[in-house]
Amino acid sequence: RSTLFPYTTLFRSSIKTVLESAAQMTDRMERYRRSLTTLTIGSCAPGPTFTLIPRLTALHPEMTISSVLQQEKTLQNGLLNGAFQMIALSRPWQEKDVLCRSYVRESLMVSLPRTHPLACRKELHISDVAGLTMLLSSGLGIWQELHDKKMKDVHFIVQSDRKTLHELISASDIPNFVTNLSSQYISYVPENRVAVPLMDPEATVQFYLCAAKKHKKLLDSSTETF
Repeated sequence: RSTLFPYTTLFRSSIKTVLESAAQMTDRMERYRRSLTTLTIGSCAPGPTFTLIPRLTALHPEMTISSVLQQEKTLQNGLLNGAFQMIALSRPWQEKDVLCRSYVRESLMVSLPRTHPLACRKELHISDVAGLTMLLSSGLGIWQELHDKKMKDVHFIVQSDRKTLHELISASDIPNFVTNLSSQYISYVPENRVAVPLMDPEATVQFYLCAAKKHKKLLDSSTETF
């Protein structure tokens, strides 16, 4: 038994290595298969996808377009390992074999009933909404950090269902947040409300699209008018 033990250990180790290699090969083959029919886009916030997904759908009608909301480090790792064909970040990224282009700018606004005391203002600051109760959507990506750190004095009623959120906005006088992108592409500001911009620097984010150099044509077609 003492003579066979080293060989048994070596055999088990070899089997484990073979199985791990086979699993990695299967994963690579599955990713390659998906890459032929699917474009997977990662974003650190919902806003960039409001314009990007319709554009990609029009440019590549033969492909399935999917999007994922993730933290920026996860997006960067995913782009490098091939999980994403393109990602949207809140800052430029300098990385070997990666191209990065300026894309869209998103600015936060407060949607207020026209009868609200702040509705007559041309601009607002984060300090102006302290103490308010506001409706808020979940799944905000990097915008969530702004709400958590800079708006601790605001009471948020969080809704995960977009339809329910829109119904509450239409039926109530509770303020909510919109952006220049969300109000243009996925929802609208009701006639009985006004959208007042927040002027704090952190209330505006410039987004960048990044892709591997092998996907330069995809990146070029996605950013050519921005």
